[in-house]
Amino acid sequence: ELSTRSGEQKAKLDMTARLNKSDIKTLVTLTELSPALHVSGDISVEKLNLQDFSGLTAETLSQLAGSVDIAGDISINISDDKAVDARFAGKTKASSHAIAGKGFTIEGTEAGWNGSISFLSKADGAQQNIDLDGELAATGYTVKLAAFETAGTEVRWQGKAGYSQKAATLPRNITVAGELNGQELSLQLPKQNLSLKHNEINLSPELSIQISNEKTDLSGTASARATGTTITDVAKELTLVAINDLAINDIKAESLEQASIRAITINETKFIQGKDSEKPSFSLLKTELDSIAYAAAKGLEIK
Repeated sequence: ELSTRSGEQKAKLDMTARLNKSDIKTLVTLTELSPALHVSGDISVEKLNLQDFSGLTAETLSQLAGSVDIAGDISINISDDKAVDARFAGKTKASSHAIAGKGFTIEGTEAGWNGSISFLSKADGAQQNIDLDGELAATGYTVKLAAFETAGTEVRWQGKAGYSQKAATLPRNITVAGELNGQELSLQLPKQNLSLKHNEINLSPELSIQISNEKTDLSGTASARATGTTITDVAKELTLVAINDLAINDIKAESLEQASIRAITINETKFIQGKDSEKPSFSLLKTELDSIAYAAAKGLEIK
């Protein structure tokens, strides 16, 4: 029942197919075909092998492996003046993925997104909006770059993020609001012989970043907590700092030139301990800083 005649364009497309060894299912409705395009419906892709597409990315990626599953609702609207409004709500999952290129490698047991993604672009392309709302989780991941390597047992983000630009001459705005939790995280700095590890990190940011050709600025609030933090000199097998519990409460930034922290509390800090040493060189049971403020005109103030 497909037609380009005005008022008679609604049609349904029901397709079940296989791409190599992956199953693809779609049930979409074409509300309008011409001169604008309006499509909505369901899509399901199971175990799509990324290595099958490695030839398409050979110029930029030296490795592309793993499988991808996609299931959700899609909506694509392209008006006759080429403005685009596209949305996806559902789940995506990448399993045993490995991506490598010039100077970087990303590997992981599983990474997935559960939520909505929307993209809006005006006809002239000057105004663009990208919005994400949902949960992003990664388990057993490793990221390697020339300067550092980071890994973690699990990282989970729940919240919203967005990118917007109202006109080509106006600043680009990035917003982030949500909760970040990381388990068994590590950061290796080979050139400095340093290793940074955390048993757990919790971060609650609500930030707005403005980027223009002249400057970058930031405003917002955040709180952070980390447990089991250690900084180690790998070459000397020497623990430089070990913190049992660290809490940073009520970070507020009006700009990059003015910020404040209500309080920082550090419990059980140990300094300079060798591999075979029973005790550190010295330790602090509890450290508290409050009413911390920074302003470019006044410098740093701590009550």
